[in-house]
Amino acid sequence: MTPPRFLLITDTHLADGGSELRLDDLSKTTIPSISHPTREGEIGKLFERIASDLRGKEQRLDGVLFAGDAQRKGLPGGHKILFDLILANFGEFGIEPGRIVAAPGNHDVKKWSEPSSRERYEAFAAVWKANGCIVPWLDGVDSRNSVDASKHFLAAHDNRWIVYPLNTSNWSQVQAELPKDLATIWNEIPARLSANAAEQERLSSALNGLRSYDMAHVSDAQLEVMRGVIASAPRPESGPQLRVLLMHHHLRAPGLRVELKAFESISNLEQIRSFIRQAEINLVIHGHKHEHAVHFDHLGGERVEEGRRVAVLSAGAIDDGRDTDAARILAIEGIPYTPTLQSTRFGLARGGLNAPMEVEKPIRLWMMTSLADGPEIIQGSDFNEVYARASDAAREIVPRGTLIVHLDLPANSVQLDLPEGYPEAASISVPERQQWLREIVDWWQLPQSHRDKSFPYPHGSRLRRYGGVSDQIERLATMLESGRSSPTLSSRALAILVDPIRDFDAGSEREAFPSFTMLQIKKRQRSNTTLLDITGFYRAQEFSQWWPVNIAELRAIQVKLCRRVGIEPGRITTITTEARLDERAPGQVHVPIFDRWLDQAPQNLFLLAGILSQQIHEHPNAKDLLGQWRQALRDFLVVAQARSTDGSPISSEGLKALRDYIAALCPADRPRPQFFSSFVSLVEQSEQFERSAKDTSSFEIWARVVKRVVPEILNATTSDGP
Repeated sequence: MTPPRFLLITDTHLADGGSELRLDDLSKTTIPSISHPTREGEIGKLFERIASDLRGKEQRLDGVLFAGDAQRKGLPGGHKILFDLILANFGEFGIEPGRIVAAPGNHDVKKWSEPSSRERYEAFAAVWKANGCIVPWLDGVDSRNSVDASKHFLAAHDNRWIVYPLNTSNWSQVQAELPKDLATIWNEIPARLSANAAEQERLSSALNGLRSYDMAHVSDAQLEVMRGVIASAPRPESGPQLRVLLMHHHLRAPGLRVELKAFESISNLEQIRSFIRQAEINLVIHGHKHEHAVHFDHLGGERVEEGRRVAVLSAGAIDDGRDTDAARILAIEGIPYTPTLQSTRFGLARGGLNAPMEVEKPIRLWMMTSLADGPEIIQGSDFNEVYARASDAAREIVPRGTLIVHLDLPANSVQLDLPEGYPEAASISVPERQQWLREIVDWWQLPQSHRDKSFPYPHGSRLRRYGGVSDQIERLATMLESGRSSPTLSSRALAILVDPIRDFDAGSEREAFPSFTMLQIKKRQRSNTTLLDITGFYRAQEFSQWWPVNIAELRAIQVKLCRRVGIEPGRITTITTEARLDERAPGQVHVPIFDRWLDQAPQNLFLLAGILSQQIHEHPNAKDLLGQWRQALRDFLVVAQARSTDGSPISSEGLKALRDYIAALCPADRPRPQFFSSFVSLVEQSEQFERSAKDTSSFEIWARVVKRVVPEILNATTSDGP
């Protein structure tokens, strides 16, 4: 399909007799027969160059969009000059009056004429309306009772696109009403101030200027008519329709240039913005400011899903000393589903030269569709901010739904800290938080654990001993090394953590495997730097406690691979189809320290057993081990407060090992610690829970025992020992 193509022209400011255009500085020396050109001549020459370009490319035009101000300061002739130039130069490319869309500007209406009067639009209507161009519904000229909608839009033959003009100039160059007391003497003031007729005329003009305003405003009557026109306009047989609104005045200033004047913006701007949103406009085109810019307005409704992203194109124009932005060819590619605006800018052509052209960056006109209960995307570069927003999304926006999180940390952020707001992290120091996170990540990434058989969730054994034999992380490192010089990486650079043979059991409740199901790595180029991105996929993901640890795990894998091949860590992405937030109780991410010691530091269990059984009386780590022992017991009480939907972190193997060490150090002929019987009850109840269905009933039985025996154990041991 050939993309529709339009000529955009605005603010030409033409007049009978010519309008001087001062492109050069001729003020220093006066030379005969060297003078400034006219606007009319330069626009004519520009149109010839554009026509030549279209002819050479064998392109046609679907329409001409004129955004107002053909006239210069209300002088006559500008409308007819521009209209004739358009037809003379672009008739061969398919342009006839019915394919010209024209909106009046503030210089196109008669100065100080009554709003909503025929006099106001006399010059504009005599050319554009009378010759059958597409023009807005004009207040005071057109009837609301017999509206011919086809006169107020230009549409494609298949209705895939449509252009609507809007009149914003009904109150331009208007005189404000005077207070009653002042109105009775207003016209007498010049004569009272001067007896000279010429002076009186100057005073009258100055006084009238004080009550003159160039106000942009759109009447309720026109908006009502436009609402009906849009409702009755033809639609395509299938797919969306691209809708363009053409007007003279701006929705907002296109640049930083300040203009101090009353009514600088449309007076009922928010009403117009709401109209644009409800009319489902994709692109707004305006003139007036003589300045080119493209920006996006986000027009919000009462609900988030009612918001609309609208592209706004401010068209440039020629002025004294400014000749680089005289007209544009707009092509819209990708209709109907991915409309993209491609703008080619034309400057004025100097004698004997081509008109300067510049093809500008494409502008996407389509917006993402928001689905009810659709996926949510959170992204950012601040760990604390992204954590807070992702947690909020898991709680409020997509509970139990799909949540995608992109975290772009600095390359030197290797050792992460727990984010602000992490449960139970505020009471410990930064080094302690970092140490805990490092130890937790190290445990979850262990190639082998004592808990593998009874607790089939650790990630390390599945990544580094998949099926008991395959080190998937080493495979990824080898792939990176073999493609070290390549800017890309195979899409097969992934690792899986689910084994259908081992883990699947026809969907029964006995199935148990990690929420972390797969990871994938990908190279990405940024400037001259090669980055390695990593993505983790989760069948379910808890965000309050688990997500930061997942991020730290992925970062650790990412950093290890990057160091192997000398590239920088890039973005971390997590994708889950079931986002959860459980702030009530610690989840399984909080692996009890006894189980971690069993895998990572079994000597600590033996030393602790010796200290608790009083077989070891002095040791440099005794105070630290006793402190961690008491903290672990207090953690049991916290866990017992509520069952975590993620699975409560209840120690089993580590507790059994500690019990066995104490028993071995205290044979039958020696007294055992006072708390030992209570401790055995804790171990046995934890074993029973491990063998249970781990449902609410099983948890409550375990919790009752914990709440009874743990205080007894704590009372029997202090920070100095039993």
